[in-house]
Amino acid sequence: MDSAREPTQGSLDAAGFWQVWQRFDVEEKGYIEEKELDAFFYHMLTKLGVDDAVKEENVQKMKQQFMAPHDVSKDGCIQMKELAGMFLSEDENFLLLFRQETPLDSSVEFMRGELPMGQNHAKKPLVLSLDCGPQSQCAPSVG
Repeated sequence: MDSAREPTQGSLDAAGFWQVWQRFDVEEKGYIEEKELDAFFYHMLTKLGVDDAVKEENVQKMKQQFMAPHDVSKDGCIQMKELAGMFLSEDENFLLLFRQETPLDSSVEFMRGELPMGQNHAKKPLVLSLDCGPQSQCAPSVG
């Protein structure tokens, strides 16, 4: 395992990564430019509680190790999913990508059935109930 990756692996969750990412991808383009990577890595290491002396050394190592295999197109644009793979576990990476594709303000929206993209246009709570007759014959209904 890369020495620049060791201190961070498994130490950050999807929500923490998302917070940092939003600072750098303000326009929500889905990528940041190479010139922003130093600040991004520095901020990530700060969030992870890495000492300042170690940060300075590791920021450049992380950038070099990351850019070689990931900027194949040489356009200087780095996708969120590429950076997330460097910092997050597979499970947390999935949660992050799900959050990016399904932006909800809170878990309450999800539980109420207030899904984006037209699945519940009226934004009314989805209600499921069982209608049980006298002979224990229950029929589910959606309200």
